[in-house]
Amino acid sequence: MLEDFLEQNCLDAEFFSFEDGVSFKKALFEMHTPASSAVKIEFFLANSGEGLLLIFPHNSKPDLQKIKRIAGCESISHASADETLEFAGYEKGFLPPVSIYGVKVFLEKSLQGKEFLFCKVGENDYLKISPDSVAEANEDIKIESFSKPV
Repeated sequence: MLEDFLEQNCLDAEFFSFEDGVSFKKALFEMHTPASSAVKIEFFLANSGEGLLLIFPHNSKPDLQKIKRIAGCESISHASADETLEFAGYEKGFLPPVSIYGVKVFLEKSLQGKEFLFCKVGENDYLKISPDSVAEANEDIKIESFSKPV
């Protein structure tokens, strides 16, 4: 599904599958990707029922007060594994930054200058994609500063 989406939309991205047991850190090394390009992708639900997909640096966490202000909602909560699968169509922990419809996407502004973003999208699958491709492929995207160091 994701590979088809990348190909059909001609995105500046590469999909990689590794053998069992390859760690995220090892995958970064194998793909010649700096750790500063590693991202987390998490799914939240707003009190309005809207899905919020947050893309932010791997060594940070979202500032929920900023997200609420940017999204214009009173409260947000981390989606459960079942909610993530139901709303996003992907398993929690393996969300891609593209190919998820009907949700608001938030891309951390500090990632805009990166050549590529690197994320885990399956048990042994990884995606390397340009921030521009993420912005291009998402209809409802906001590029804002919303994360803070861990």
